Amino acid sequence: MKILISPAHYIFNDRHESGETAYSYNITKHIASRWGAVDVIVGSTDLINSPPKNVNLIPIYKSRTPNLLKEFVKYFAFPLLVLLKFVQMHKHYDIVHHMFPTSPHTVDPLILFLKIFFPSTKIIIGPLQLHSKLDSGSNLSIMFTGKATYSPIIFPLQLTFKFLLLLTQPFSKLTYSLADKVVCNFNLIKRFYKSTIPAKKI
Repeated sequence: MKILISPAHYIFNDRHESGETAYSYNITKHIASRWGAVDVIVGSTDLINSPPKNVNLIPIYKSRTPNLLKEFVKYFAFPLLVLLKFVQMHKHYDIVHHMFPTSPHTVDPLILFLKIFFPSTKIIIGPLQLHSKLDSGSNLSIMFTGKATYSPIIFPLQLTFKFLLLLTQPFSKLTYSLADKVVCNFNLIKRFYKSTIPAKKI
């Protein structure tokens, strides 16, 4: 079985016990231990330990930077770059797993591409979690740079971030509707997403 994992967050690390970036790493290791070799398209890695030999990491960015504006652009460019990387790879997968969407308004153009050109590929999205509100500059900077950064550009980035989420909301419903299965951590999350995702898919 050929499996491609595509974490929604562009950072892939094992430096923390919690958080989507570390959870994605741990679940990837578990899937590889049960099902064999997996490919993982990641933005950039920040690993203390080497991944298992049957986990093939395919990075898009060289590294994470402390530059808030640069990381902001990388965050929103990442889904499109994942699609371009996939096209460049010329490979067919049985399962593609879009892991840990970073927002209820997540958009993954790779899923639409797969449904059109590789309809036999099964799509999994999740696990879904309840998302913290990114209504403070410190929360936003932690998401992008990994630490609270106080900068004059925080406020305009907050406004831009909220605008882009509103803009992509219709496409996020399409993303979820095209999935074959959506995984939720618990029933509270299932209720939160009930207006977005058909119950039979969860």
